[in-house]
Amino acid sequence: TLRQLHNDMQWWFRASNHDVKIVILTKFDHRQHYILVEKWEEEISYPQGAITRSQAAAISQQNVLEPVKRQSITISRDETTNPVSYNIINRGALV
Repeated sequence: TLRQLHNDMQWWFRASNHDVKIVILTKFDHRQHYILVEKWEEEISYPQGAITRSQAAAISQQNVLEPVKRQSITISRDETTNPVSYNIINRGALV
């Protein structure tokens, strides 16, 4: 499932002690005829809203990293065409 792939992505970042910089996930759905590709990276997470200087100092020392989806590409089969063609939906900069 996609949820399990997301768990795996988080595991790769943690297990490598954050030495892994990019995780690419690929999900094939044979029933619905699509392929999903996601590119994940980590970035420092900052709390939302106002924070005190002491909170900011504590946060900068912790360097809390959060996974961020940088790109999502969905490739789906167009059943209405002959010969078969594919639709590509890209979310995020193509890199």
